[in-house]
Amino acid sequence: MCPRITGSTAEYTALLYATGVTALASFLLLFWYQHEGGRPSKVKLPPGPRGLPLLGNVTVSSYDFHYRKCTEWAQKYGPIFRFCIGKVNVVVLNDFASIKKYLSMEATLIRSQRSIFEGVTMGMTTLSGPAWVENRRFCLRVLKDLGFGKKSMEEHIKEELRYLIARLVDAKGSPVPIREHLIPSTSNVITALLFGTTYSFDDPKRKYLDKLLARLFKIIMSGSAVDFQPYWLRKIADRIPYTRSYALRKASLDLHAFIRERVKEHQETIDPNFHRDFIDGYLNKVTEHQDNPNSHFREAYILGNAIDFFVAGTGTVAASIQWHLFNCAKNPDTVQAVIQREIDGVIGREREPAWEDRSQMHFTMACIWEMLRWRTVVPLGLPRGTREDTFFDDYFIPKDTVVLANLLAVHRDPELWERPDEFDPTRFLKKDGTGLVKKPEHLIAFSVGKRMCPAEALTTVEIFLYLTTFLQKFRVLPAEGQQLPNLSSPALTVAHPSLQRLRFLPR
Repeated sequence: MCPRITGSTAEYTALLYATGVTALASFLLLFWYQHEGGRPSKVKLPPGPRGLPLLGNVTVSSYDFHYRKCTEWAQKYGPIFRFCIGKVNVVVLNDFASIKKYLSMEATLIRSQRSIFEGVTMGMTTLSGPAWVENRRFCLRVLKDLGFGKKSMEEHIKEELRYLIARLVDAKGSPVPIREHLIPSTSNVITALLFGTTYSFDDPKRKYLDKLLARLFKIIMSGSAVDFQPYWLRKIADRIPYTRSYALRKASLDLHAFIRERVKEHQETIDPNFHRDFIDGYLNKVTEHQDNPNSHFREAYILGNAIDFFVAGTGTVAASIQWHLFNCAKNPDTVQAVIQREIDGVIGREREPAWEDRSQMHFTMACIWEMLRWRTVVPLGLPRGTREDTFFDDYFIPKDTVVLANLLAVHRDPELWERPDEFDPTRFLKKDGTGLVKKPEHLIAFSVGKRMCPAEALTTVEIFLYLTTFLQKFRVLPAEGQQLPNLSSPALTVAHPSLQRLRFLPR
């Protein structure tokens, strides 16, 4: 027989209510302490939008968080502001002085654990501390030895351009989906760097790699580089098909498997005295440190570093080239015509453009700098984290805060640039037209400090060679009867339906 409950129903209900209130109060107190109670007294946090208790700013998600929201909040709260999503603290820097100062601090040299790649891949993008220092230093040295920005790498780019130009000639002036051509082309340049070989257009390996990269870039472009989900929820989402977390993990694992096969091929043929490519160099470094249990050179890092090179050297480069081509198509009688006159005068119509030509092609280089400013491909950069409690000015920044740099806000700052919303390459030219001005330090498309993008040199070489080769051979125009949108709109992306097809008419 069950024991009889004594007392009135009202008393019992009151007891349950009191227990529930106590539990809720305890939870709220613990939550407050984790967010606020651990900070020193008499310090202040950066201003920012107030969110809901426990939940924070629920209107922000990894899918729709972007620099436009940051710029809107910066206008209201100032150049440094903070917001929360659940337990995630986010601080956004929106002016050049703050970005330059605080991204150079030791406290912010780690990559945030809230990066969408955290736990997915391990390379320069996600590593921190000594592992990041050693891998970055080694990667840059190997790239330099292999011809990073030198003639050997330039020849790979030129070879790839010959194939691409032939395919555009075959189109006979019909509109072509240019991104579908650029992604495979620029990825083949990275393939040469990493694997020491390029793939022909009909090679099954190339077709498979192109599909993998297309999947990966589509996922990356579908939302923020910051994952705002609680860790426990992300672990669940990683295993649920059709979520962004699952798709990113699956695409990365498939790309890992492809790269791992190339690593295996290298292990079977490697010469310890000669580096054919990046993988050879890294494998030899792994062997050199194999007896050191604390070595920062591991085979797992080869896969992560390779993915980093594909993402930085393919997706972002292709997007930059796209913006140049659409800008030329939008302005065929001004921007495009001036670049082509410079090409005709310095290079001519027959000789292939070379990187060394840049020293005489001031307007073209000014256009490249201006496009990096005007259409910043990664407007919020990659998320940093704070390894310890620190201060930005008078603001207290707790440990494990996500720190974002609004690079595009700097590039559209009217205090730094005249008519910042306009594409005006002459801002980088000397008044007498004899050359380029010194590159402004507030042109920060590749971020700032020790964690700035290491691929700036290769990116610039690729953009220059692709742009000059295209405009040497073709007049670039929109599809017949199509009018391109206003390219200065920050809301416009390379995925916009009107920015898919262009005509390449032989000159």
